[in-house]
Amino acid sequence: MRTLQAAVAVSVALLATGAAAQPDPYWLACRGQDLAQRISACTIVIRAGSDTPANLAIAHSNRAYAYEEQGDLRRAIEDYSEAIRLNPRYAEAYDSRGYVYEKQDQYERALGDYNQAAAIEPGNATYWNSRCWVKSLANRPREALADCEQALRLDPDHSAAHDSRALARFMTGDLTGARTDYDIRLRTETNAAWSYYGRAMVREAAGDRTGAAEDFAAARNAADPAEFARIERQIGKFRKK
Repeated sequence: MRTLQAAVAVSVALLATGAAAQPDPYWLACRGQDLAQRISACTIVIRAGSDTPANLAIAHSNRAYAYEEQGDLRRAIEDYSEAIRLNPRYAEAYDSRGYVYEKQDQYERALGDYNQAAAIEPGNATYWNSRCWVKSLANRPREALADCEQALRLDPDHSAAHDSRALARFMTGDLTGARTDYDIRLRTETNAAWSYYGRAMVREAAGDRTGAAEDFAAARNAADPAEFARIERQIGKFRKK
């Protein structure tokens, strides 16, 4: 399961060219929370073209995130792709572009980007988790399990990796293991719609109709209608009714 794709927005440490001494107002807005202002400010930074390629890659990634949050996935992919062109070692940009592909059910494209991110930063548990999650979505849960195990070896407290492993375990028939992982996830992320839905599938498969109904309701309450529709489309297809 993916966490909020905000990592690109806080890549402040890579900003150079004196920004630390006197923060540039456009750079500040380019990594700010207001999406419209971020797009405008990042566009100014990009058009000026006076920063290093690595910094311009950050500006493209930050703008891509804003487009993604606004639902403009085509522009998001364009910006993430330009960020990668400017900095081919930008693992976050590969991971973020992969997530946009994943949102559109383009799982093999997503996996290609997640593979690149993990190759660049093999010690980053998030990228192994991304691989695990999308492999399950692509109905390859046995392959997914190895990636989740690697994510949890790197970071035993990686909550999203427990969610991802839960889905893979559920799909391979390990209801007990899946329930354990979903419970761990929901102890730390109490508003996790995907996890409630996944645990509901486990409870449903185990014959606990009342518990399943409670978790399905919790998932619906925790997600907006568009997200809930994606949950049903992407993991609801694996329900064992």
